Amino acid sequence: MLSYTYMKNLLLVLGFLLIPSVSFASPLTQDQANSLIEVVQSSPSTPASAFTNLITTFSNITVPQAESLITVVQASPSTPASAFVNMLIAFTVDTIAPVVSVQQQAPTFGNVTPVQNIPVETVNNSPLTITPVVQSVVMTPEIVVRNIRKIEASEHLPFGRVQIDVSVTGTDGKYERSTDVTITTPEGTDTRKTNNQYTNNSEDWFATFPYIPESAGVKSITLTSGTLTKILEITF
Repeated sequence: MLSYTYMKNLLLVLGFLLIPSVSFASPLTQDQANSLIEVVQSSPSTPASAFTNLITTFSNITVPQAESLITVVQASPSTPASAFVNMLIAFTVDTIAPVVSVQQQAPTFGNVTPVQNIPVETVNNSPLTITPVVQSVVMTPEIVVRNIRKIEASEHLPFGRVQIDVSVTGTDGKYERSTDVTITTPEGTDTRKTNNQYTNNSEDWFATFPYIPESAGVKSITLTSGTLTKILEITF
């Protein structure tokens, strides 16, 4: 069931989409940016493209930039939304309209010959564009358990069997490829590389570990990669 906070934020974002397509006179507010980020964070399994229109509704952000921003936000659901607010607001600053050159003509009185046009200093009339500054967000590397598939006990598997999918994220929040992950169980250890993909067109790297226990009960399973560690407890 969707939480009250999620529904509130979702309604706010939908409200953004109902606003006519006009240029915003000011960037997003802190509250608007927070709400938008929280909605994206609450759906980490939703493709980034599903949120692109929400982000590109605001000025000065391209589709690739929006997709990159959404991917980073989804990859860190535990990071406070406020950590991404300045990045999102920086994308939504409108450009400044071009300055028009002006010439001033002296007035004439009776038959007095008018004075030659007095040139006024002309400002470069090229549009002045403010380029959004993207703040780099340094993520904390971690071991991520993507999925645990459990097969119940049978004649050939008296205590059942599990298959564990594990990824490792870097400081950019992306899943790392060819990274060693070791699983340690009461029956021994196994080391594999994160070279599998859930899809062929994304860098969604993970390693798969099968585990067959030799007895029933609660099994403590330790995952390690470099200095990273994660402990699982699975009951058979």
